[in-house]
Amino acid sequence: LPTNIFEKTIGNFQVNHSFNNFLIAKISQVRFSNDYGETWTRIDSLYTVFDIKQSPYDQDFYIGTRLMKGVVISHDGGQNWSFSNYGIEESDRALLDKVHFITDNILLLSGFRSENGGHNNITFIYRSEDQGQNWTKIMENDLNNGEPYLSLSSISINHNENIVFACMLGKGIMKSEDFG
Repeated sequence: LPTNIFEKTIGNFQVNHSFNNFLIAKISQVRFSNDYGETWTRIDSLYTVFDIKQSPYDQDFYIGTRLMKGVVISHDGGQNWSFSNYGIEESDRALLDKVHFITDNILLLSGFRSENGGHNNITFIYRSEDQGQNWTKIMENDLNNGEPYLSLSSISINHNENIVFACMLGKGIMKSEDFG
């Protein structure tokens, strides 16, 4: 029978089987386990996390999005975190929802903001080509103008042909032939 190893509501988690560790993100906190969930340590420097991902190319590199704060990165397995918002507009940092690794250096990030009396009516996508150190906005849509909602809920990558398919939250699938 399955065993419940963490009895709280979680938003996201990452498992590194090579090192028997878990990193769990809740909106209010992040916890780490290096013994397959037998014991948990709270990472006090990181809270209000919306999304968190471990690089499939570097086991020590994590990236996350914090509500109202923007992007945070760790290069030591999630123990220490720093902000990485260069290029992300201040108004866009409040509600960054999803981040995805495309290659070892290229990342995509989506989010939304409220503008002109709307509620989360502006959606956007940023791209980084240097592991999240610098960001460039590549798309922005206004839902009030009938433009599609941009939220990278999940992605699939064909590395041989540089193709990225992105499932947009409730609005179909987009395709890029240049890694986003």
